Amino acid sequence: LIMTLLVVVLCTAARTLHPDSAVVITIDLSISFVGGGSGDRLCAEARVLKNGRSIIFAEGEALNEDGSLVAKAVGTVRARKG
Repeated sequence: LIMTLLVVVLCTAARTLHPDSAVVITIDLSISFVGGGSGDRLCAEARVLKNGRSIIFAEGEALNEDGSLVAKAVGTVRARKG
C-alpha cells in the first residue's frame, strides 16, 4: 500500500508538468521505510526535483496523520505522449 501510494504521488507530481502526456511510467524507484504506519490515514506528498523533456526526477514522502515520516521515495519517471 505504501509503495503504491508513493508511486502514485511521484507520477502525479511529474504529470503536472506534462499535462499532454498519455501516461507516466516509473523507470526507477527507491523507497526507504523509516517508521511504522499508524492511525486511520496515510498522507503523501511529492515534488519534482528535475524536469526534462520526457524524463522527470521526483521525491516524495508518506506520512502518518500526526506528520511522522513512514517512508521516503526517490524516483525517475518518463512521460510518454499519446
